[in-house]
Amino acid sequence: MKQKLSTGVSILISIVLVVAGLGLGAYRGFSKERESVTSLLQGDSGLMNVLMLRGADGLNLASVAQRHIGDAPELTELLELCRSLASTNGSLSQKQELDDQLDGSVDKVIALLESRDSYLASHRDQRYVSMLRSDMNSLADQSFLDEYTAAADAFNQKLSGSFMGTIASILGIKPCNADNVVASEAAVRLPEEQGVVTDDANALSSYTVDDIEEYADMVEDETDVNLHVALVHFTDGLEARKYGEKLFEHWDLDEEDLLILGVIGEDSFHMVTGEDVQKKISASTADDLFHISTPFSQLFGQYQYDQAFGQLFRGLNTLLNKQYREDMELGNLFKESLVFSQQAQNNFNSASWASTLGNIVDLENHFEDKQENGLGVVHWILLIGLLLIIINGSDPVRKAKKRHRRR
Repeated sequence: MKQKLSTGVSILISIVLVVAGLGLGAYRGFSKERESVTSLLQGDSGLMNVLMLRGADGLNLASVAQRHIGDAPELTELLELCRSLASTNGSLSQKQELDDQLDGSVDKVIALLESRDSYLASHRDQRYVSMLRSDMNSLADQSFLDEYTAAADAFNQKLSGSFMGTIASILGIKPCNADNVVASEAAVRLPEEQGVVTDDANALSSYTVDDIEEYADMVEDETDVNLHVALVHFTDGLEARKYGEKLFEHWDLDEEDLLILGVIGEDSFHMVTGEDVQKKISASTADDLFHISTPFSQLFGQYQYDQAFGQLFRGLNTLLNKQYREDMELGNLFKESLVFSQQAQNNFNSASWASTLGNIVDLENHFEDKQENGLGVVHWILLIGLLLIIINGSDPVRKAKKRHRRR
């Protein structure tokens, strides 16, 4: 009686383990595949981000257009449309409706720009409009919706039409549905840190970059302040202050860091400081450095970026000497920058934007590599082992073993 009870308990435990193994395999497999499917919508380079980046490009274009057409109705319409498209509010279907209107609104603004003499005289802004329109077209060329629809249909059919899919459904795996997809955060392109100077807009000459790097070493040795300079084309609809704060956080800078941001396509700039540096250089002091104690803002607005930063760092050196009670001397640093009067040779490329497009292209391979479902090899080995234990512990097998030993 005890032997039969022990065998029954073993069989019951084995059955429970088999069911648990099947459930675990089904849940993990279908969960991973569903994640791969939804990444086509909500991943870093998914469809939702693509639509939001098109909206961000529209905002960048609007910042260029505002210099020439002011508050024209066409520009107001574009701004409202792009703000909605670039925000985290709204479902995928709502974003697609907005995106369908985007190209027509952009065409209206560009047509108005081309009627303005100031725009026709600005080679830089014409290049920017061309660059932004090209980027918007490149983003629009992505076939994420078709890829997602095909992948979602295949997943949903597998989920509802297979034994393992039924188990996964019971355990809570839901079908893929694009109707309720929303963005978790705004799509903003941030350059990766490249050292002391991250010139994503290619605006500074090599000798100015070298001088900034040498000066940064001296400042760190004397004051423990870590200098960083970032130059970008646009901020994807954010204010320079907010963009600078996001970049400061993205680069994981801390209390001893000082970041100077220049936004070339928007003629804006900002300084972000860590807590310790802020005790020495307040926001108002930084503002004075940009606008009053140095001609930085004027030179920056005239596209004289080498001269602007040469003047800025000479003023910053005076400020740091005063605030930290040091006696740092510049020597020959920034002398070439101060006499350099030629406009920067901006090639209108952006490493961060190219990286975004590169990630979008690679997403299809990412999806193909990750999709899988069902039981893995380990799960099958476990199940087979459990079945052998059940069979080995059954009465017929045990009796057969006893007869064999008697012989």
